[in-house]
This record gives sequence, C-alpha cells and structure tokens, in this order.
Amino acid sequence: MPGRSTSRLTPAVRPEKPMTSPPMLTYFARHTDKLDIDVVSRQALWDRQLIAVHYPHSKAGTLDLDATDNASLDPSDYAGSARGAIRALNDLSRDGGYIYAEYAGQDCLVGVVERGTPIVRLASAWGSRYGHAGRPTVLKTLQLSKVKRISKADSAAIVVGRPRMGTLQKWPRAGKLIENLVNGVRSEQTIVALTTDLQEVLCAEFLRLPAVEALGLPRLVHQLLPIGRTMRHIDLLGLAADGRRLFAQVTHYSLADAGKSSPS
Repeated sequence: MPGRSTSRLTPAVRPEKPMTSPPMLTYFARHTDKLDIDVVSRQALWDRQLIAVHYPHSKAGTLDLDATDNASLDPSDYAGSARGAIRALNDLSRDGGYIYAEYAGQDCLVGVVERGTPIVRLASAWGSRYGHAGRPTVLKTLQLSKVKRISKADSAAIVVGRPRMGTLQKWPRAGKLIENLVNGVRSEQTIVALTTDLQEVLCAEFLRLPAVEALGLPRLVHQLLPIGRTMRHIDLLGLAADGRRLFAQVTHYSLADAGKSSPS
C-alpha cells in the first residue's frame, strides 16, 4: 500500500569455524639394496632429496617381462605389502608428514613432506639383485623439504625404535623426535623426550644398579630376552640377583600410579 514501508530481514550468517589440519605424522622410509635400482637412480634419490617406493609387480604379484612395470598410484592395483606402501605414500602426499629416511651406502636424512606434495613418477632402471639389470622401471617419489643430514653415528640412538620391516611406514613411536630435528627444536632432557624404546633401555639399566635393592626393587643381573619388542604386557624379562625371574613393564607414570615390578 502507498506510504507503507516494508523491510526485509536478512538471516544472520554464522562465521564459519576455521578448518584445522590434523597434526602431521612421522614416517620411516627405507631405501636399502632390496629396492633394486641401479646406481644412477639411487644417487638421484640422494642428490634430489627424494623418498621413493618401487613395487613394480602387478596386482597378482607377478612381473611381466613383456610389459612395463606397474606405475599405478592406486593402492588397489597392488597386493600385500606393496598395497600398504602405496597407501602410505598417498596419505603422506595428501596430509604431509615428517620423514626419517635411510639410504644404502649414505647417511640418513630427516625432512618434511609438505601437505599436498604431488607423487612424481621417476623413470629409473633396475639393479642387478634380482637378475633384471638395466630393465626400465618407475619409482614413485615424494620431495623432501627442510632437509637435514644425519650421520650413521648420530642416528644410532634415533633409530633404536624404528619399524623393523617395510619400505615406507608410519612411525608413531618416534613421538616428536623427528619433528623437533626437522624444525630445529632442542628437546628438553626429560623422560618424556625419550622414545618408548629408549625409556625401556633406561629402566633396564636402572634396575642393574645396586641401589635399587634399597628401594625394595629386584636388581637385574641378566636379560633373558631383548627389551620390549612384541611381548604383550612385558617389556623386560630377566634374572634378578636372588636367582628369581624378573618381569617388568615400563610405564611412564609415577610409582604410586604404575606400581612396582617384582620377581616371580
């Protein structure tokens, strides 16, 4: 109607919550002789600061000498451990991650794969380990950045808890260790800064001290099995000074919360 004003209500717009990226995980990359690539390809990985997986076989696990090697980036085109490695490569490409990488005949590298780093196929050639020397192949690679070189001597304490098998694997037990190395963060000299493997070694050595008996703890004389590994609920199995067996589990809590280990 004339002279009547109208107003339009504008719905309130809620500000969108900023999207936060998940924290980057740590991975262990292993470039041993079993990668079976020629010297030129191996040196290229080192010089260009790349991590790589090979896995040339088909989904059936075979190598067709009359066809090209498997260059797919789809995990479903692989079988067994190859499928897991290609899946880890894709996760790393998408989400980024901190890397500790070993190279046959070289020192080690730590670095970071930035989020969204593309997987690049690198034309390479087989080595002689499996009798296919010179055959063309393809490596699936990711570029490292913020790279630091770690000598074999300095890496000894770092890799004590590394994954024991596989070309590329997530390494949750590394904690913040590799991230701090990459970012130049000096870790505090505390128990928390040690990996679980090193905490287990530290506790085993503590139990060897004569003073532990005054604390009411058994004194370790001999280890019967390697520390940690895959024993369920037991990190240390040994003989105590009184001849009885000692079973211990290493837990990062106060004694009041975690209890004390005692010989059986």
